[in-house]
Amino acid sequence: MSRTVILRLDASVMLGILLVLALGHMIQQGNVAAADKYFDENPHRVEFKSAVLQREVMVGMNKEEVRLAWGRPHVTTTTDGMAGLKEHWIWRSVRGDRYVEFKDGYVISWAK
Repeated sequence: MSRTVILRLDASVMLGILLVLALGHMIQQGNVAAADKYFDENPHRVEFKSAVLQREVMVGMNKEEVRLAWGRPHVTTTTDGMAGLKEHWIWRSVRGDRYVEFKDGYVISWAK
């Protein structure tokens, strides 16, 4: 026995769903445009462009490339130890936190 379920949404719910989808698309297009501009101005860093567009982080990226890939971090900390000055960026999410560690402005490690 099979059943067909019909979901009826009022116009305001449908409009809200469409606006969320459109906003997500505009944000993605804005990220692509920002990445294109950055890599046009920094052609010596083009090895990281595909990672940024795929929203991935790689060892060797600089802070701007990480921002383009993952956005602004929720938390930043700086430590000055025997290994020198290190900066840690943290993004909080219900799907799990993400971390990036920088030394001298470049990614030395990251975790999702």
